[in-house]
Amino acid sequence: MLLCFSLIFNITAFAGNILPQDSEEKLTVVRQCGVLPGESIQLEARRGGEITKAVTWFSSNPSAISCSASGVITGLKAGKSSDITCKYNNETITMTVYCVEKLSNTPGVYFDSFFVSVYAQPDSGTVAHTYVNFVPLLRTLLLALTLIDQQSVYFGLLNKCRLYGWVGDYAYIRFGKELQYDGFVNGARIMNDAHGMLKISQTNMIVWANGVADPENKLTSNKDYARWTVNDAQVATYNPSNGQVIGLKPGRTTIEAEADGFKKICYVYSLYKWPVEWTGMLIDGDYLYRLSANEFYSDVMLTKGSKFTVYGDTGSSDGYAYGCTEEGRWGFVPISEISTKGTISQYRNLGWIWPVRDVKNNATQTVKARYITSPYGWRDSNPIKHKGIDITNGISSAEYPDDCVNGYEVVSAFAGKVVFVHDNNEYYSSCGNCVAIRSNTVDPITGKYYVSVYMHLKTAPIVGVYSDVLANQKIGYVGDTGNSGGSHLHFEVNNQNLSYGQKIYYNDNPKKEMVFGCNINPMFFYMDYYYLSENDPRKITINPYCSAMEYRKPLWYGDDIKESKKP
Repeated sequence: MLLCFSLIFNITAFAGNILPQDSEEKLTVVRQCGVLPGESIQLEARRGGEITKAVTWFSSNPSAISCSASGVITGLKAGKSSDITCKYNNETITMTVYCVEKLSNTPGVYFDSFFVSVYAQPDSGTVAHTYVNFVPLLRTLLLALTLIDQQSVYFGLLNKCRLYGWVGDYAYIRFGKELQYDGFVNGARIMNDAHGMLKISQTNMIVWANGVADPENKLTSNKDYARWTVNDAQVATYNPSNGQVIGLKPGRTTIEAEADGFKKICYVYSLYKWPVEWTGMLIDGDYLYRLSANEFYSDVMLTKGSKFTVYGDTGSSDGYAYGCTEEGRWGFVPISEISTKGTISQYRNLGWIWPVRDVKNNATQTVKARYITSPYGWRDSNPIKHKGIDITNGISSAEYPDDCVNGYEVVSAFAGKVVFVHDNNEYYSSCGNCVAIRSNTVDPITGKYYVSVYMHLKTAPIVGVYSDVLANQKIGYVGDTGNSGGSHLHFEVNNQNLSYGQKIYYNDNPKKEMVFGCNINPMFFYMDYYYLSENDPRKITINPYCSAMEYRKPLWYGDDIKESKKP
Protein backbone atom coordinates (compact mmCIF):
# COMPACT_ATOMS: atom_id res chain seq x y z
CA MET A 1 0.00 0.00 0.00
CA LEU A 2 2.80 2.37 0.83
CA LEU A 3 4.44 1.57 -2.49
CA CYS A 4 1.23 2.39 -4.34
CA PHE A 5 0.96 5.62 -2.38
CA SER A 6 4.47 6.46 -3.48
CA LEU A 7 3.87 5.71 -7.14
CA ILE A 8 0.73 7.84 -7.17
CA PHE A 9 2.19 10.91 -5.50
CA ASN A 10 5.79 10.76 -6.64
CA ILE A 11 4.82 12.93 -9.60
CA THR A 12 6.49 15.32 -11.95
CA ALA A 13 5.07 18.71 -12.92
CA PHE A 14 6.36 19.48 -16.39
CA ALA A 15 6.40 23.23 -16.13
CA GLY A 16 7.71 24.97 -19.20
CA ASN A 17 8.18 21.79 -21.20
CA ILE A 18 6.69 23.40 -24.33
CA LEU A 19 8.54 26.36 -25.89
CA PRO A 20 6.77 28.78 -26.09
CA GLN A 21 3.11 28.30 -25.26
CA ASP A 22 1.57 31.72 -25.73
CA SER A 23 -1.08 30.52 -28.12
CA GLU A 24 -2.14 27.29 -29.75
CA GLU A 25 -1.82 29.01 -33.17
CA LYS A 26 1.84 29.76 -32.69
CA LEU A 27 4.82 27.50 -33.20
CA THR A 28 5.82 25.50 -30.14
CA VAL A 29 8.70 23.08 -29.54
CA VAL A 30 8.97 20.24 -27.06
CA ARG A 31 12.05 21.08 -24.99
CA GLN A 32 15.06 18.76 -25.18
CA CYS A 33 17.84 19.49 -22.69
CA GLY A 34 20.47 16.85 -23.46
CA VAL A 35 21.63 14.17 -25.85
CA LEU A 36 24.21 11.44 -25.31
CA PRO A 37 27.25 10.87 -27.58
CA GLY A 38 26.22 8.76 -30.55
CA GLU A 39 22.53 9.04 -29.63
CA SER A 40 19.97 10.40 -32.10
CA ILE A 41 16.70 12.01 -31.02
CA GLN A 42 13.83 13.23 -33.17
CA LEU A 43 12.75 16.67 -32.02
CA GLU A 44 9.08 17.71 -32.11
CA ALA A 45 7.49 20.95 -33.26
CA ARG A 46 3.77 21.76 -33.01
CA ARG A 47 1.26 24.24 -34.37
CA GLY A 48 -2.26 24.35 -33.06
CA GLY A 49 -1.37 21.58 -30.65
CA GLU A 50 -0.59 19.15 -33.48
CA ILE A 51 2.82 17.82 -34.49
CA THR A 52 4.03 19.50 -37.66
CA LYS A 53 6.88 18.62 -39.98
CA ALA A 54 6.61 21.83 -42.01
CA VAL A 55 9.56 23.32 -40.15
CA THR A 56 13.32 23.53 -40.64
CA TRP A 57 15.87 22.71 -37.95
CA PHE A 58 19.56 23.59 -37.72
CA SER A 59 22.44 23.54 -35.19
CA SER A 60 24.74 26.42 -34.25
CA ASN A 61 27.55 24.00 -33.37
CA PRO A 62 27.23 20.95 -35.65
CA SER A 63 30.63 19.59 -34.56
CA ALA A 64 29.19 19.07 -31.06
CA ILE A 65 25.57 18.25 -31.92
CA SER A 66 24.48 17.75 -35.51
CA CYS A 67 20.93 18.48 -36.57
CA SER A 68 19.18 17.44 -39.74
CA ALA A 69 16.66 19.70 -41.44
CA SER A 70 13.93 17.34 -40.24
CA GLY A 71 14.98 17.77 -36.59
CA VAL A 72 17.06 14.70 -35.82
CA ILE A 73 19.86 15.68 -33.45
CA THR A 74 22.92 13.49 -32.83
CA GLY A 75 25.41 13.93 -29.99
CA LEU A 76 29.01 14.12 -31.25
CA LYS A 77 31.26 15.83 -28.68
CA ALA A 78 30.68 15.26 -24.97
CA GLY A 79 30.82 18.31 -22.74
CA LYS A 80 29.85 20.72 -25.53
CA SER A 81 26.54 22.39 -26.29
CA SER A 82 24.72 23.78 -29.29
CA ASP A 83 21.80 26.08 -29.92
CA ILE A 84 19.16 24.15 -31.87
CA THR A 85 16.79 26.38 -33.83
CA CYS A 86 13.39 25.52 -35.26
CA LYS A 87 12.07 27.82 -38.03
CA TYR A 88 8.61 28.13 -39.55
CA ASN A 89 8.13 31.04 -41.97
CA ASN A 90 9.00 34.09 -39.83
CA GLU A 91 8.75 32.25 -36.53
CA THR A 92 11.88 30.82 -34.83
CA ILE A 93 12.45 29.07 -31.53
CA THR A 94 15.92 28.34 -30.16
CA MET A 95 16.87 26.05 -27.29
CA THR A 96 20.29 25.02 -25.92
CA VAL A 97 21.06 21.30 -25.91
CA TYR A 98 24.08 19.71 -24.21
CA CYS A 99 25.97 16.67 -25.35
CA VAL A 100 26.44 14.76 -22.09
CA GLU A 101 29.04 12.07 -21.61
CA LYS A 102 27.15 8.95 -20.63
CA LEU A 103 27.85 7.02 -17.45
CA SER A 104 28.90 3.40 -17.72
CA ASN A 105 25.51 2.54 -16.21
CA THR A 106 22.31 4.50 -15.69
CA PRO A 107 21.29 4.04 -12.05
CA GLY A 108 18.03 5.14 -10.55
CA VAL A 109 18.23 8.12 -8.20
CA TYR A 110 16.16 9.94 -5.67
CA PHE A 111 16.45 13.41 -4.14
CA ASP A 112 16.75 14.93 -0.69
CA SER A 113 13.73 17.24 -0.81
CA PHE A 114 10.07 17.25 -1.80
CA PHE A 115 10.48 19.82 -4.59
CA VAL A 116 13.42 19.50 -6.96
CA SER A 117 14.09 22.01 -9.75
CA VAL A 118 15.15 20.39 -12.99
CA TYR A 119 16.97 22.94 -15.15
CA ALA A 120 17.08 23.26 -18.92
CA GLN A 121 20.81 23.97 -18.74
CA PRO A 122 23.45 23.41 -16.06
CA ASP A 123 23.31 26.29 -13.60
CA SER A 124 21.13 28.34 -15.95
CA GLY A 125 18.33 29.18 -13.54
CA THR A 126 15.77 28.24 -16.22
CA VAL A 127 13.49 25.61 -14.72
CA ALA A 128 12.38 22.98 -17.23
CA HIS A 129 10.45 20.80 -14.79
CA THR A 130 9.61 20.69 -11.11
CA TYR A 131 9.87 17.25 -9.55
CA VAL A 132 7.51 16.64 -6.62
CA ASN A 133 9.10 13.90 -4.58
CA PHE A 134 7.65 11.98 -1.61
CA VAL A 135 10.53 9.50 -1.35
CA PRO A 136 12.39 11.16 1.60
CA LEU A 137 9.30 10.90 3.79
CA LEU A 138 8.45 7.37 2.66
CA ARG A 139 12.04 6.19 2.99
CA THR A 140 12.22 7.41 6.56
CA LEU A 141 8.86 5.82 7.35
CA LEU A 142 9.70 2.49 5.71
CA LEU A 143 13.06 2.22 7.41
CA ALA A 144 11.51 3.09 10.73
CA LEU A 145 8.93 0.33 10.26
CA THR A 146 11.67 -2.02 8.95
CA LEU A 147 9.34 -2.97 6.11
CA ILE A 148 12.04 -2.58 3.52
CA ASP A 149 15.83 -2.47 3.68
CA GLN A 150 17.90 0.53 2.74
CA GLN A 151 19.20 -1.03 -0.48
CA SER A 152 15.65 -1.44 -1.77
CA VAL A 153 14.84 2.12 -0.91
CA TYR A 154 17.76 3.25 -3.05
CA PHE A 155 17.07 1.09 -6.08
CA GLY A 156 13.53 -0.27 -5.78
CA LEU A 157 10.20 0.89 -7.19
CA LEU A 158 10.49 4.24 -5.46
CA ASN A 159 12.98 5.48 -8.07
CA LYS A 160 11.39 7.43 -10.88
CA CYS A 161 14.44 9.17 -12.43
CA ARG A 162 17.63 7.79 -13.90
CA LEU A 163 21.05 9.38 -14.01
CA TYR A 164 22.72 9.41 -17.42
CA GLY A 165 25.74 11.71 -17.03
CA TRP A 166 27.27 14.92 -15.72
CA VAL A 167 28.08 18.43 -16.89
CA GLY A 168 30.23 20.09 -14.24
CA ASP A 169 28.48 19.71 -10.89
CA TYR A 170 25.11 19.08 -12.51
CA ALA A 171 23.62 15.67 -13.12
CA TYR A 172 21.76 14.91 -16.34
CA ILE A 173 18.60 12.92 -15.61
CA ARG A 174 15.63 11.54 -17.55
CA PHE A 175 12.17 10.62 -16.34
CA GLY A 176 11.22 7.11 -17.47
CA LYS A 177 11.29 6.37 -21.18
CA GLU A 178 9.96 9.74 -22.31
CA LEU A 179 13.12 11.37 -23.59
CA GLN A 180 11.64 14.86 -23.70
CA TYR A 181 11.33 14.80 -19.92
CA ASP A 182 14.98 15.44 -19.15
CA GLY A 183 17.13 18.11 -17.58
CA PHE A 184 19.87 18.97 -15.10
CA VAL A 185 19.80 18.93 -11.32
CA ASN A 186 22.37 20.04 -8.79
CA GLY A 187 24.47 16.97 -7.99
CA ALA A 188 24.34 17.81 -4.29
CA ARG A 189 20.59 17.07 -4.31
CA ILE A 190 21.12 13.44 -5.29
CA MET A 191 21.15 11.18 -2.26
CA ASN A 192 22.18 7.95 -3.96
CA ASP A 193 25.85 7.25 -3.25
CA ALA A 194 25.95 4.38 -5.75
CA HIS A 195 25.03 6.45 -8.76
CA GLY A 196 28.63 6.70 -9.94
CA MET A 197 29.45 10.26 -8.91
CA LEU A 198 33.19 10.93 -9.18
CA LYS A 199 34.88 11.56 -5.84
CA ILE A 200 38.46 12.49 -4.94
CA SER A 201 40.22 12.07 -1.61
CA GLN A 202 41.17 15.73 -1.16
CA THR A 203 40.04 19.08 -2.55
CA ASN A 204 42.84 21.14 -0.94
CA MET A 205 46.41 20.02 -0.46
CA ILE A 206 49.57 21.62 0.93
CA VAL A 207 52.92 20.26 -0.29
CA TRP A 208 56.50 21.36 0.20
CA ALA A 209 58.25 22.64 -2.91
CA ASN A 210 61.35 20.52 -2.41
CA GLY A 211 60.70 17.74 -4.92
CA VAL A 212 60.50 15.09 -2.19
CA ALA A 213 57.61 12.62 -1.93
CA ASP A 214 55.53 12.75 1.25
CA PRO A 215 53.27 9.75 1.99
CA GLU A 216 50.55 12.14 3.19
CA ASN A 217 50.38 13.93 -0.16
CA LYS A 218 48.25 11.36 -1.94
CA LEU A 219 45.33 12.15 -4.24
CA THR A 220 43.04 9.33 -5.32
CA SER A 221 39.53 8.86 -6.70
CA ASN A 222 36.84 6.22 -6.65
CA LYS A 223 37.23 5.74 -10.41
CA ASP A 224 40.16 3.66 -11.60
CA TYR A 225 39.74 5.02 -15.11
CA ALA A 226 39.70 8.70 -14.13
CA ARG A 227 41.81 10.99 -16.30
CA TRP A 228 44.13 13.30 -14.34
CA THR A 229 45.42 16.69 -15.45
CA VAL A 230 47.93 18.98 -13.69
CA ASN A 231 47.34 22.59 -14.63
CA ASP A 232 50.92 23.76 -13.96
CA ALA A 233 53.44 20.93 -14.03
CA GLN A 234 56.23 23.29 -12.92
CA VAL A 235 54.55 23.76 -9.54
CA ALA A 236 53.73 20.11 -8.82
CA THR A 237 53.70 16.68 -10.40
CA TYR A 238 51.15 13.88 -10.06
CA ASN A 239 51.63 10.14 -10.43
CA PRO A 240 48.24 8.50 -11.20
CA SER A 241 49.61 5.03 -10.52
CA ASN A 242 50.11 5.69 -6.81
CA GLY A 243 48.34 9.05 -6.31
CA GLN A 244 51.54 10.81 -5.19
CA VAL A 245 51.68 14.60 -5.46
CA ILE A 246 55.13 16.20 -5.31
CA GLY A 247 55.74 19.94 -5.01
CA LEU A 248 58.47 21.43 -7.20
CA LYS A 249 58.41 25.20 -6.71
CA PRO A 250 56.31 27.65 -4.68
CA GLY A 251 52.98 28.43 -6.26
CA ARG A 252 49.47 27.18 -6.76
CA THR A 253 48.09 24.73 -9.27
CA THR A 254 45.07 22.50 -9.74
CA ILE A 255 44.89 18.77 -10.34
CA GLU A 256 41.72 17.67 -12.10
CA ALA A 257 40.14 14.24 -12.20
CA GLU A 258 37.61 13.54 -14.94
CA ALA A 259 35.42 10.49 -15.36
CA ASP A 260 32.01 9.92 -16.90
CA GLY A 261 31.73 13.59 -17.85
CA PHE A 262 32.17 14.74 -14.25
CA LYS A 263 35.17 16.75 -12.99
CA LYS A 264 36.61 17.20 -9.54
CA ILE A 265 39.36 19.68 -8.69
CA CYS A 266 42.03 19.59 -6.00
CA TYR A 267 43.74 22.92 -5.32
CA VAL A 268 47.40 22.29 -4.58
CA TYR A 269 49.51 24.87 -2.75
CA SER A 270 53.22 24.24 -3.04
CA LEU A 271 55.05 26.06 -0.25
CA TYR A 272 58.69 26.90 0.26
CA LYS A 273 59.93 24.96 3.29
CA TRP A 274 62.20 26.94 5.56
CA PRO A 275 65.52 25.24 6.32
CA VAL A 276 64.81 25.76 10.02
CA GLU A 277 61.53 26.63 11.69
CA TRP A 278 61.29 29.99 13.43
CA THR A 279 58.98 31.27 16.18
CA GLY A 280 57.96 34.91 16.05
CA MET A 281 55.19 37.07 17.47
CA LEU A 282 52.37 38.80 15.61
CA ILE A 283 53.09 42.45 15.01
CA ASP A 284 49.38 43.31 15.10
CA GLY A 285 46.27 41.28 15.72
CA ASP A 286 45.10 39.28 12.72
CA TYR A 287 43.37 36.05 11.81
CA LEU A 288 44.76 32.60 11.37
CA TYR A 289 43.76 31.67 7.84
CA ARG A 290 42.91 28.30 6.33
CA LEU A 291 42.37 27.07 2.80
CA SER A 292 38.96 26.57 1.26
CA ALA A 293 38.76 25.70 -2.43
CA ASN A 294 40.97 28.29 -4.12
CA GLU A 295 41.06 30.97 -1.44
CA PHE A 296 42.06 31.70 2.14
CA TYR A 297 39.38 32.22 4.76
CA SER A 298 39.71 33.58 8.30
CA ASP A 299 39.50 30.97 11.04
CA VAL A 300 40.35 32.30 14.50
CA MET A 301 41.52 35.68 15.70
CA LEU A 302 45.12 35.96 16.89
CA THR A 303 46.08 38.80 19.19
CA LYS A 304 49.12 41.02 18.98
CA GLY A 305 52.12 39.27 20.47
CA SER A 306 50.74 35.78 19.85
CA LYS A 307 53.50 33.27 19.15
CA PHE A 308 53.50 31.65 15.72
CA THR A 309 56.03 29.13 14.47
CA VAL A 310 56.79 29.47 10.77
CA TYR A 311 57.63 26.31 8.80
CA GLY A 312 57.29 27.70 5.29
CA ASP A 313 55.66 30.33 3.13
CA THR A 314 53.81 30.76 -0.15
CA GLY A 315 56.89 31.97 -1.97
CA SER A 316 55.69 35.51 -2.61
CA SER A 317 56.42 38.65 -0.63
CA ASP A 318 52.75 39.60 -0.39
CA GLY A 319 51.69 36.07 0.53
CA TYR A 320 51.34 34.04 3.70
CA ALA A 321 53.60 32.31 6.18
CA TYR A 322 52.56 28.75 7.04
CA GLY A 323 52.90 27.25 10.48
CA CYS A 324 51.16 26.76 13.80
CA THR A 325 50.12 28.75 16.84
CA GLU A 326 51.30 28.11 20.37
CA GLU A 327 48.10 26.09 20.91
CA GLY A 328 48.91 23.83 17.97
CA ARG A 329 46.51 25.28 15.38
CA TRP A 330 47.92 25.03 11.86
CA GLY A 331 47.24 27.66 9.23
CA PHE A 332 48.48 30.81 7.53
CA VAL A 333 49.16 34.37 8.62
CA PRO A 334 50.01 37.30 6.32
CA ILE A 335 53.77 37.59 6.01
CA SER A 336 53.68 41.27 6.96
CA GLU A 337 51.99 40.37 10.28
CA ILE A 338 54.70 38.01 11.49
CA SER A 339 57.89 39.45 10.06
CA THR A 340 59.41 42.85 9.35
CA LYS A 341 62.27 40.96 7.72
CA GLY A 342 60.16 39.35 5.04
CA THR A 343 60.53 35.64 4.37
CA ILE A 344 63.45 33.42 3.49
CA SER A 345 62.04 32.49 0.09
CA GLN A 346 61.65 36.15 -0.81
CA TYR A 347 65.38 36.79 -0.60
CA ARG A 348 66.64 33.73 -2.41
CA ASN A 349 65.04 34.82 -5.69
CA LEU A 350 66.63 38.27 -5.95
CA GLY A 351 69.67 37.05 -7.88
CA TRP A 352 72.32 38.82 -5.85
CA ILE A 353 75.99 38.47 -6.80
CA TRP A 354 78.42 36.84 -4.37
CA PRO A 355 80.39 39.83 -2.96
CA VAL A 356 83.93 38.39 -3.29
CA ARG A 357 85.33 37.35 -6.65
CA ASP A 358 87.19 34.07 -7.03
CA VAL A 359 90.86 34.29 -8.03
CA LYS A 360 92.45 32.36 -10.86
CA ASN A 361 95.91 31.13 -9.84
CA ASN A 362 96.59 29.89 -13.34
CA ALA A 363 94.72 28.88 -16.45
CA THR A 364 93.33 25.71 -14.89
CA GLN A 365 92.91 26.45 -11.17
CA THR A 366 90.49 28.80 -9.43
CA VAL A 367 90.60 29.55 -5.71
CA LYS A 368 87.11 30.04 -4.35
CA ALA A 369 86.34 32.81 -1.87
CA ARG A 370 83.24 31.04 -0.57
CA TYR A 371 84.29 29.91 2.89
CA ILE A 372 82.43 31.53 5.81
CA THR A 373 84.49 31.53 8.98
CA SER A 374 81.70 32.98 11.13
CA PRO A 375 78.02 33.02 10.11
CA TYR A 376 75.23 35.34 11.17
CA GLY A 377 74.11 35.02 14.80
CA TRP A 378 75.55 34.40 18.25
CA ARG A 379 79.18 33.58 18.88
CA ASP A 380 81.69 33.67 21.74
CA SER A 381 84.06 36.23 20.23
CA ASN A 382 83.47 39.96 20.12
CA PRO A 383 80.95 41.07 19.01
CA ILE A 384 78.87 38.23 20.42
CA LYS A 385 75.93 39.15 18.19
CA HIS A 386 77.31 38.85 14.68
CA LYS A 387 75.23 40.89 12.22
CA GLY A 388 76.72 39.51 9.04
CA ILE A 389 78.92 36.78 7.60
CA ASP A 390 82.73 36.71 7.41
CA ILE A 391 83.94 35.57 3.98
CA THR A 392 87.36 34.05 3.24
CA ASN A 393 88.83 31.44 0.92
CA GLY A 394 89.33 29.00 3.78
CA ILE A 395 93.05 29.73 4.19
CA SER A 396 94.34 31.33 7.38
CA SER A 397 95.89 34.76 6.83
CA ALA A 398 98.06 34.29 9.93
CA GLU A 399 99.57 31.00 8.69
CA TYR A 400 99.56 31.59 4.93
CA PRO A 401 99.49 35.34 4.29
CA ASP A 402 100.35 34.92 0.61
CA ASP A 403 97.54 32.45 -0.09
CA CYS A 404 94.70 33.91 1.97
CA VAL A 405 91.81 36.03 0.73
CA ASN A 406 93.73 39.28 1.31
CA GLY A 407 93.51 41.49 -1.79
CA TYR A 408 90.63 39.62 -3.45
CA GLU A 409 88.25 41.92 -5.30
CA VAL A 410 85.04 42.93 -3.50
CA VAL A 411 82.04 43.61 -5.75
CA SER A 412 78.60 45.07 -5.23
CA ALA A 413 75.98 42.38 -4.72
CA PHE A 414 73.40 44.42 -6.64
CA ALA A 415 72.86 47.64 -8.57
CA GLY A 416 72.35 50.66 -6.36
CA LYS A 417 73.79 53.83 -4.84
CA VAL A 418 76.66 54.31 -2.38
CA VAL A 419 75.22 55.82 0.83
CA PHE A 420 78.20 55.58 3.20
CA VAL A 421 81.98 55.47 2.80
CA HIS A 422 84.48 55.23 5.64
CA ASP A 423 88.24 55.62 5.34
CA ASN A 424 90.03 53.77 8.13
CA ASN A 425 92.72 56.46 8.18
CA GLU A 426 90.28 59.17 9.27
CA TYR A 427 89.85 57.79 12.80
CA TYR A 428 89.73 54.43 14.48
CA SER A 429 86.57 52.41 13.78
CA SER A 430 85.68 48.79 14.23
CA CYS A 431 84.48 48.55 10.64
CA GLY A 432 87.81 49.64 9.15
CA ASN A 433 87.62 50.71 5.53
CA CYS A 434 83.94 50.34 4.80
CA VAL A 435 81.28 51.06 2.18
CA ALA A 436 77.47 50.79 2.35
CA ILE A 437 75.36 50.49 -0.81
CA ARG A 438 71.63 50.96 -1.04
CA SER A 439 69.89 48.77 -3.62
CA ASN A 440 67.49 49.93 -6.29
CA THR A 441 65.08 47.27 -5.02
CA VAL A 442 62.50 48.06 -2.36
CA ASP A 443 61.75 45.41 0.25
CA PRO A 444 58.04 44.60 -0.16
CA ILE A 445 57.51 44.04 3.58
CA THR A 446 59.09 47.23 4.96
CA GLY A 447 58.73 49.39 1.86
CA LYS A 448 62.37 50.43 2.32
CA TYR A 449 65.55 49.70 0.41
CA TYR A 450 68.00 46.90 1.08
CA VAL A 451 71.39 48.13 2.26
CA SER A 452 74.53 45.98 2.14
CA VAL A 453 77.64 46.82 4.12
CA TYR A 454 81.21 45.73 3.20
CA MET A 455 83.74 46.02 6.07
CA HIS A 456 87.48 45.64 6.76
CA LEU A 457 88.54 46.53 3.21
CA LYS A 458 92.28 46.60 2.54
CA THR A 459 92.23 50.20 1.32
CA ALA A 460 89.68 52.96 1.11
CA PRO A 461 86.72 52.04 -1.11
CA ILE A 462 87.27 52.84 -4.77
CA VAL A 463 83.74 54.26 -5.15
CA GLY A 464 82.57 57.58 -3.81
CA VAL A 465 79.56 58.40 -1.68
CA TYR A 466 76.35 58.97 -3.68
CA SER A 467 77.85 57.34 -6.76
CA ASP A 468 75.82 54.77 -8.71
CA VAL A 469 77.16 51.22 -8.97
CA LEU A 470 76.23 48.22 -11.05
CA ALA A 471 75.76 44.66 -9.89
CA ASN A 472 79.18 42.90 -9.85
CA GLN A 473 81.04 46.23 -10.03
CA LYS A 474 84.34 46.30 -8.14
CA ILE A 475 84.16 48.51 -5.04
CA GLY A 476 87.31 47.56 -3.11
CA TYR A 477 89.61 44.77 -1.90
CA VAL A 478 89.42 42.28 0.97
CA GLY A 479 91.59 43.36 3.90
CA ASP A 480 92.15 43.30 7.64
CA THR A 481 91.41 46.86 8.79
CA GLY A 482 89.41 47.84 11.87
CA ASN A 483 88.40 45.30 14.50
CA SER A 484 89.48 42.23 12.57
CA GLY A 485 91.32 39.09 13.54
CA GLY A 486 92.48 38.31 10.01
CA SER A 487 91.84 39.05 6.38
CA HIS A 488 88.15 38.65 5.53
CA LEU A 489 85.13 40.52 4.24
CA HIS A 490 82.41 41.20 6.78
CA PHE A 491 79.20 41.38 4.74
CA GLU A 492 75.89 42.37 6.31
CA VAL A 493 72.45 43.35 5.01
CA ASN A 494 69.35 45.09 6.33
CA ASN A 495 66.00 46.01 4.82
CA GLN A 496 65.35 49.21 6.77
CA ASN A 497 67.22 51.64 4.50
CA LEU A 498 69.95 51.94 7.14
CA SER A 499 73.66 52.34 6.58
CA TYR A 500 76.40 51.41 9.03
CA GLY A 501 76.35 53.42 12.27
CA GLN A 502 72.67 54.32 12.18
CA LYS A 503 70.35 53.09 14.92
CA ILE A 504 66.73 52.02 15.00
CA TYR A 505 64.43 52.06 18.02
CA TYR A 506 61.20 50.41 19.12
CA ASN A 507 58.19 52.49 18.12
CA ASP A 508 56.66 52.21 21.59
CA ASN A 509 59.90 52.81 23.50
CA PRO A 510 62.26 55.35 21.87
CA LYS A 511 64.85 54.91 24.60
CA LYS A 512 65.34 51.22 23.94
CA GLU A 513 67.65 50.50 21.04
CA MET A 514 66.70 47.72 18.66
CA VAL A 515 70.01 45.93 18.63
CA PHE A 516 69.50 43.42 15.87
CA GLY A 517 66.06 43.75 14.32
CA CYS A 518 67.05 45.56 11.13
CA ASN A 519 69.54 42.91 10.01
CA ILE A 520 68.89 39.99 7.70
CA ASN A 521 70.96 36.83 7.57
CA PRO A 522 72.94 37.31 4.31
CA MET A 523 72.87 33.56 3.76
CA PHE A 524 69.21 33.88 2.73
CA PHE A 525 70.30 35.57 -0.49
CA TYR A 526 72.72 32.75 -1.34
CA MET A 527 71.20 29.68 0.30
CA ASP A 528 70.92 27.83 -3.02
CA TYR A 529 74.73 27.83 -3.20
CA TYR A 530 74.93 26.41 0.32
CA TYR A 531 73.09 23.26 -0.78
CA LEU A 532 75.20 22.58 -3.89
CA SER A 533 77.43 19.53 -4.19
CA GLU A 534 80.97 19.79 -2.87
CA ASN A 535 82.53 19.76 -6.33
CA ASP A 536 80.40 22.66 -7.59
CA PRO A 537 82.59 25.82 -7.84
CA ARG A 538 79.70 27.94 -6.54
CA LYS A 539 79.40 25.89 -3.35
CA ILE A 540 79.40 27.87 -0.08
CA THR A 541 81.03 26.21 2.91
CA ILE A 542 80.66 27.27 6.55
CA ASN A 543 83.27 26.59 9.20
CA PRO A 544 81.72 23.78 11.27
CA TYR A 545 83.93 24.57 14.27
CA CYS A 546 83.07 28.24 14.78
CA SER A 547 81.24 29.08 18.01
CA ALA A 548 78.21 30.45 16.12
CA MET A 549 77.48 26.94 14.87
CA GLU A 550 77.09 25.82 18.48
CA TYR A 551 74.14 28.14 19.09
CA ARG A 552 72.19 28.48 15.86
CA LYS A 553 72.09 26.85 12.47
CA PRO A 554 73.74 28.86 9.66
CA LEU A 555 70.35 29.78 8.20
CA TRP A 556 68.99 31.06 11.50
CA TYR A 557 66.22 33.58 10.94
CA GLY A 558 66.38 35.42 14.25
CA ASP A 559 63.64 37.30 16.10
CA ASP A 560 61.70 40.13 14.43
CA ILE A 561 61.02 42.19 17.54
CA LYS A 562 63.97 41.54 19.83
CA GLU A 563 66.83 39.11 19.62
CA SER A 564 66.70 36.68 22.50
CA LYS A 565 69.91 36.36 24.45
CA LYS A 566 72.40 33.70 23.54
CA PRO A 567 70.93 30.25 24.25
